[in-house]
Amino acid sequence: QASQPGFWDDPESAQKTMQRLSGAQADVEPYRENRRRFDDAATLYELAQLEDSPEAYEAEIVAELKAVEQGLEAIEVKTL
Repeated sequence: QASQPGFWDDPESAQKTMQRLSGAQADVEPYRENRRRFDDAATLYELAQLEDSPEAYEAEIVAELKAVEQGLEAIEVKTL
C-alpha cells in the first residue's frame, strides 16, 4: 500500500497506516522467532540422528526447546 500512488499525499493517514503495520509486525515477530527456534531444534535433531554419537547435539537441542517453551509462555502471557 505504501508504494501506491497517492499514499503519501495524506501524511497523517499514511503515518497511521505505517504505525498499524509496525504494530502488526511486532505482534507477529515472537511467532516467527519461535518457529525459527523450533526449526533449528528439528534440524539439530535430524543431524544428531546421522551421527554415531548424537549426544553431542543434546545440549543444543535442549537449549533451543527451552527457548521455544519460554517464547510460548511469553506469547501466552501477552495474549491474556
